[in-house]
Amino acid sequence: MGQGVSAITGDYSRGAAGFWVENGEIQYPVSEITIAGNLKDMWRNIVTVGNDIETRSNIQCGSVLLPEMKNRRAVKNWRDLPRQIFIIKKEVSNA
Repeated sequence: MGQGVSAITGDYSRGAAGFWVENGEIQYPVSEITIAGNLKDMWRNIVTVGNDIETRSNIQCGSVLLPEMKNRRAVKNWRDLPRQIFIIKKEVSNA
C-alpha cells in the first residue's frame, strides 16, 4: 500500500483497512485499499471516534468514522465511485 502527503496542500493518499459502511450499517471489511483526501477536510469532518483504543508506543487512537472518503480499489476510475463512509482502523501487525 502506497502513501504520500503534501505539506503545502494537505492532500494525501495512504493504505488503509477498516469497514465499508452504508446507511449507518457496517457492510463488510475492507483491506489493502488506498484512501485519498485532504487532511484539513478530514479533521474538520470527523463524525466520531470510537472507544476501542489501541496503544502503539506513545500513540493511542480509537476507530475513526469519516464521511466521503475516496477509495481506489477494484475500479477503473475511482472518481466515479459513490461517496461512502469508512470506519478506518489500521491493522496491527504482529511481526
